[in-house]
Amino acid sequence: MVMMRRLLLLLALAPMFALPRPRSPIRTPTLHKNIAPPLLEVACLRGGGGGVSAVEIIDALKSAVAAWFAASVVYLTTLQWSDTRQSASQQPLPDLGFQFVPAVAGAGAAADVLGSAMALYLVGTGIFGGAAGLECFRRSLVYCAGGMLFSASLHTATMLPDSDPAPPAPDALERAHRRFGGSRVGRLAAGLGRFAKFVQRFMGGATDKLMSNHVYNTGLAAHFMAVRGVIPRFCVPLWVAGYSVLILASRCHYTADVVLSWWALAAVCAYDAGCPGA
Repeated sequence: MVMMRRLLLLLALAPMFALPRPRSPIRTPTLHKNIAPPLLEVACLRGGGGGVSAVEIIDALKSAVAAWFAASVVYLTTLQWSDTRQSASQQPLPDLGFQFVPAVAGAGAAADVLGSAMALYLVGTGIFGGAAGLECFRRSLVYCAGGMLFSASLHTATMLPDSDPAPPAPDALERAHRRFGGSRVGRLAAGLGRFAKFVQRFMGGATDKLMSNHVYNTGLAAHFMAVRGVIPRFCVPLWVAGYSVLILASRCHYTADVVLSWWALAAVCAYDAGCPGA
């Protein structure tokens, strides 16, 4: 039994440290050729926007934004549908990761702040990074859309009860409202608490989100930071490991959700290694 557990642990950790094989930028995957016009491939290889007009770049970005928006609608719609089918009698499932990572109040909020910062980095790369940066941003939108569709297919097919959460942010804001009463701080806490509860219901309520999109998307951002030379490539698995621990501490996901995101991220990074400039 001990050997079996060790083998399962190694299989779970394998995708975090799977490094994509280096390929020639000319050997571009077929899917990428269909999605990205050759002009952007040339621009990414040159590292600038020479010979590429703003209109052509915007036109190339439109399809990626449309794919991301459509996938977002599918993802959120399936979450709401899954929540309506969720049974109130379902109890949280036992989880091996929760035995090693203690629940920490505020870990979910910290994960959201870090995730938002990584998303802002990708947007900034698209705006200020020239044609090469815009191409990285475009690819991140396509991969993010694929991740949402993958996640939607999982929580639509199998409904899991919400994991045993750490003290949620809405409760902390309600306590702050009771403490400060009708003062400006109290009113602010009450408003933020109502907004947090709305977001909680909007994101599926008590339905577990199979595959952690937080880990997947922030891992994508770290991957493109490495592609751009902002961080060394070995920092990507370290970031994913640390952020995964934060997600487990928040009790927003089961360990299986985190492991699924590792495999999905490893597959996308291996595919992206064949794209120009990667």
